[in-house]
Amino acid sequence: MSGFIRHNSEALKTLRQRGESQTDWEWIRQQEQAGAEPDMSDPDDAEVTEAEFREVLHKRQRGLQKSPVKVPTNIRLSPEVVQFFKADGRGWQTRLNRVLEEYVGQHS
Repeated sequence: MSGFIRHNSEALKTLRQRGESQTDWEWIRQQEQAGAEPDMSDPDDAEVTEAEFREVLHKRQRGLQKSPVKVPTNIRLSPEVVQFFKADGRGWQTRLNRVLEEYVGQHS
């Protein structure tokens, strides 16, 4: 068992904000300045075969939706609206869709 603890990105962000991150950033900066390259080898990891690699690649491909729940469309929006929703990163179209659904719910 390695000494690693796994956290998702939200948990890591919260830990950093609370000053509870246990990452030794000073050591990392020193290693970078010294020109050290990350060691990506793990003696406990087995070598991945070509067949295993292809299987993983195949599984990651996404196909068409079985029954589409959204209608593809083109829409012109003001730059301010697009910038507002994109500012929060990935999922901006989903957030915009939620706002529009809320509006429809209130006005129908």
